[in-house]
Amino acid sequence: MQAFDAAAIDYVLKPVYEERLARTLNRIRARQVRRLSTAEWNAILPSLPRVAIKAGGGKVLLDLKLVSYFELEEDKVWAVTATERHCTIWKTLREVEQTYPEAGMVRIQRNVLLRPEVIVGWKPLLGGRLKVRLAKGQELIVSRAMVEAIKSRVSLS
Repeated sequence: MQAFDAAAIDYVLKPVYEERLARTLNRIRARQVRRLSTAEWNAILPSLPRVAIKAGGGKVLLDLKLVSYFELEEDKVWAVTATERHCTIWKTLREVEQTYPEAGMVRIQRNVLLRPEVIVGWKPLLGGRLKVRLAKGQELIVSRAMVEAIKSRVSLS
């Protein structure tokens, strides 16, 4: 009766046989998996941040790691990848920053929010600004006020 109160799954007798122990462990694992709720699974599995992109009358999701930078143009925020530009659901770059605070993006201009890890090269410009090169030859200008923030973020010297 005590075994039922303790929700026993199986019992193991001495001497312990490897095959019997393996079956018991498999039952335990299977029972634990079945008991996890969706919320518990979501807490265990790492979620990859995704960006909602407008597509036709609906939306599709794009992995954040594919986005090089976000650009604000005419009250629309665009997600720019190495090869394409997608209209997002946001109207300000602040909304992007608030949605992904852990992403470490840096606003390099008033209208550009950059993921610093996509920088592959850089060149100092006159006036204290910086030109950064991204994958596929994309180039962006970093405002004078944000040069130090970008340099420290990606260890430029």
